[in-house]
Order: sequence, then C-alpha cells, then structure tokens
Amino acid sequence: MSCFIVDSVSVRRMCITVCGMSMQKRLPKTIFFGTKEIISFFRYMYMLNFIAYASRYNDEPSKDLHKYVVDLLPFDVNEYKCEDMSVIQLLKSLDCLYYQCEEDIIDKKQWMEPTLKKLKELRFFLMRGIIEKLPEYKDAKWG
Repeated sequence: MSCFIVDSVSVRRMCITVCGMSMQKRLPKTIFFGTKEIISFFRYMYMLNFIAYASRYNDEPSKDLHKYVVDLLPFDVNEYKCEDMSVIQLLKSLDCLYYQCEEDIIDKKQWMEPTLKKLKELRFFLMRGIIEKLPEYKDAKWG
C-alpha cells in the first residue's frame, strides 16, 4: 500500500463544501455542530494524513505541522478562496483522505476513534443521500 499527502486545495474544497452544507442546514447536527467543529475535524484529518505518510516512509512529521495545517485551514471560511465540490466528489475525496490515513499509525488507536466515527457518519449520510436520489432506488419495491 502506498501513501501520499492529499492536495491542500482538495482538503480546503472538502472543508468548504461541508461548511456550506452545514450553513445551509443540509447536514444533521448529530455529525457536526457548526463550521468551527468542521474545520477542526479537517485539520485533524489532514494532520493524520501527514502522520500516516511519515509512518509509512519512516520519516518524522514536521515540527511546524500544526502551524501549517492551522494556516491552511483558518476558522474564517471566507479566506479559503476555492470552490466547493459536488456531493459525489466530496464522498470520493473523503474516501481518498481516509485511505491515505490508513497506515500503521492508525492501528485503530483510541485517540482517533471519535474522528474516524465522525468521518464514517458523514460518509454514510452522503452515501444515503446519493442512493435515495437514484431512479433505481425510487423504483425499488418497499419491503
């Protein structure tokens, strides 16, 4: 299995898309309680990506990693200056980010569980929304 650092523009686009969904009330509050929590989530996921990469290639994460990620994802989403993405692209990008974090360090450590649980809930919510819009789903027999 190989590992790479997900493009920072992609991470910003994921973050701004989920923030937009939250502000438009298209996201259940059971997953996130607002934009600051969403941004913190993406900061954490992005740091995990760097840590997984370093673990995979026996490297040390930069001492400035936290500052870099905080600068990349400020709490003011108006500073992001990027476009959001479609729900399907968001789901695929989240899958990629998760996959890149699935290295040895992710031996399902307890400190990561709340973040991974949120990611799974978000992915399930997005998948369900996509599936429910499919004509095959609408035409399928109930029961």
